[in-house]
Amino acid sequence: MKKWFPFLAILLLFIAGFSLWPKEKKGVIVVDAGHGGTDPGTTSITGVHEKEIALQFALKIADALRNANYEVYLTRTEDVTLSLNERVQFANSKPIDLFLSIHGNALENNDTVEGLQVLYYPDEAERNVELATMMMNYLSSALQAPDRGVLPRPELAVLRGTTSASLLLETGFLSHPEEAIKLENANYQQQFSQAVVQAVDHMIENLKQTQNE
Repeated sequence: MKKWFPFLAILLLFIAGFSLWPKEKKGVIVVDAGHGGTDPGTTSITGVHEKEIALQFALKIADALRNANYEVYLTRTEDVTLSLNERVQFANSKPIDLFLSIHGNALENNDTVEGLQVLYYPDEAERNVELATMMMNYLSSALQAPDRGVLPRPELAVLRGTTSASLLLETGFLSHPEEAIKLENANYQQQFSQAVVQAVDHMIENLKQTQNE
């Protein structure tokens, strides 16, 4: 046994070192919590501002992506005011694969509509609509939430100005009584985040295949 001990010790050290060796990141993502600071966004039927909900979702999404071996940057991690241009410049200053802007939806004088929307910039190659559809499919399936559409929004500055693939996720309708309460729930936010990771895995793979063609 003694003569095998040095060999076993070296083998165990090799295995331990290999397991601790940093893995190559799957991709680089910017997560943008919409609104913030002096811009509260819409207000939930429960009285919570959209900026708070967006930040809660963004932080959980960022953590879930990091745990899945993505490099993640957040445009804000607290309640601060950021212009649209500042968000775009931040995203474009980094070699990222994907920009995700997180928001809450609302309708005036209508508390019956609920569900998810994914907004995208309509590029000529139709890359963004394909990615938006992937995201919607994963979210609506995992969360059992109504699909309210994958919508082109060429006028939105954070989508128009970012040079990477970019999407805006409307997490749900803060004007709907039941959905508003759900959106404030930490467990639901975590489920949403995990669904985003599954979608991003598929999207990044698709983007890399497209780049190699």
